[in-house]
Amino acid sequence: MQLLQEASQPRRQLGRGLIMALPFLGPLAWLLHDVLTGGESPAGNKTAFGPLMSKLRFLNATFEVPLSQGSFLLNLSGLLGFVALVLCLMTLRRRAGGPRLRLAPTMKGPIIAVAIAALVSPTWLNGVALVHIRLPLVLMLLFLAATRWEGVSKAQARGLAVVFLALLVARGALVERYAARHDAEINDLLAVLQAVPPGARVLPLRARGHQRDLRLSHVQGYAVSTRSAFVPTLFLGVHAITLAPRWKDYAHPALFALDECFTLPDTCYPAEIAPTFVQDWQQKFTHILLLDAAPSYLQKLPELTPLATVGRFTVYRTAAGLG
Repeated sequence: MQLLQEASQPRRQLGRGLIMALPFLGPLAWLLHDVLTGGESPAGNKTAFGPLMSKLRFLNATFEVPLSQGSFLLNLSGLLGFVALVLCLMTLRRRAGGPRLRLAPTMKGPIIAVAIAALVSPTWLNGVALVHIRLPLVLMLLFLAATRWEGVSKAQARGLAVVFLALLVARGALVERYAARHDAEINDLLAVLQAVPPGARVLPLRARGHQRDLRLSHVQGYAVSTRSAFVPTLFLGVHAITLAPRWKDYAHPALFALDECFTLPDTCYPAEIAPTFVQDWQQKFTHILLLDAAPSYLQKLPELTPLATVGRFTVYRTAAGLG
């Protein structure tokens, strides 16, 4: 778009643009062929635009750690960074006088295009969820690369440097603490998974009330890479993973680890709403991986044998695991 807008020879510039696009044509053609000729995806083909407010909210996605416990200060630092960015954006309207940002003229087209794409991105696209959270980070990085300060005195430059350096250091320190905590928990997970025999069928569960803590949503995948185990939540149909037909009732294409109540019909939820893969779990899965240290209903089930607990994680063996 920008090439054609500024070109004195539009056809030549269009040719240059097409040449630049060549590396992307092969993967795009493969994707289209796979979508049009492949069998029905286990993940379905749901496509939904979603409410407009979800798009506006996720413009802040770059600065937020959503639905994670213990992230208040991290989110607060992100909010302060977001406010600082908005205040900087407001200086774009200044014509003269005082510090102001200037946007490179050649970058207006790309920024507008990415901003529009971020706003119109669907929340679901062909069975893939949360598509709309991908572009806000790209938009922010593009904006940072496309702007420069003008009309800034030395004193103002020092003030701006102090403010942004303080935000950067605070944010970096909080991210490091957050990452260190997560790293320690993953080490605990790797340790507890040593109790899982190779080739086991592992059902990941959350303690009651913890299912919406999404920080550990997919950590059960480590059982696949470290213990060659089967887990039921590997994004079948979204990633290049094919499940043998006889295992179709053992898996789900897009779920996280479930609330433990689904293993106890009618305890917390009506039995009929339990996903297919968790029905008859005693026969389908040889082990259970509990992702939380909170009091659990599983501790009361006589058919489960606790094998190991490390940190917040516990591995249980089911009756099927004795065979």
